[in-house]
Amino acid sequence: MPIIVLTIIAIILYTIFGLLTARASTMFPSTLVAVIGNGIGMTLPLIAYYALQAKKHAEMTKEGWIYALLAGVAIAGFSMLMTYIFSRAENVSFVMPVIYGGTIVLTTVLGVFLFKEQLTPVSLAGIIIVAIGVGLVTYSRLYN
Repeated sequence: MPIIVLTIIAIILYTIFGLLTARASTMFPSTLVAVIGNGIGMTLPLIAYYALQAKKHAEMTKEGWIYALLAGVAIAGFSMLMTYIFSRAENVSFVMPVIYGGTIVLTTVLGVFLFKEQLTPVSLAGIIIVAIGVGLVTYSRLYN
């Protein structure tokens, strides 16, 4: 399957995740929403790994384990914080663009500095537009 199709599917699934998390967090204890979401988010990939990948004998390094564990801590913290924000009845149309847009900008900056990734002029313009968009959404929320 082409990478663009996979990317579109990932965007759709992440959007569904955000919308369902926002709704559940206003009707259910926010920390429990994070527990359930992360529990399923752990179980399904584990099943897929054993069903599809276990036969491939991919090399597992100590450094890979450390990065994977730290990523797990980060996603758990993110999930708990995001569900808490939504439990305070924050608008999904504010929270999602600011969190994800901010993530796009910060990840890009860190990718350039930490991993020496290159930006084309067009991709740099796109990141600047995303940053402006996050600023406008934030400004609109704070001053209107």
